[in-house]
Amino acid sequence: MTFLFAVVFIVIDFATGMIRAFRQKVFDSSIMREGLLNKLGEFCALILGFFTDKSMPYLDLGFDIPVFMAIASYISLMEIFSTIENLG
Repeated sequence: MTFLFAVVFIVIDFATGMIRAFRQKVFDSSIMREGLLNKLGEFCALILGFFTDKSMPYLDLGFDIPVFMAIASYISLMEIFSTIENLG
């Protein structure tokens, strides 16, 4: 469920960014491509955190902290603030 919330915040930020770009008449495909690559990186970080947590019982990584929750929380907060900025 945490994964879903983080992905929803990413999608909302992307949508509000598109709306802002069209409203300000500064739509640029190279900026959009850069933003999409950033979103893809965030998505990959979520997947990495998820599989890190799932592999901890089987691998001796030297730590036992909820990596996925930390990554998902950071990304969610970042996207919430970015959405607020887009709406401002």
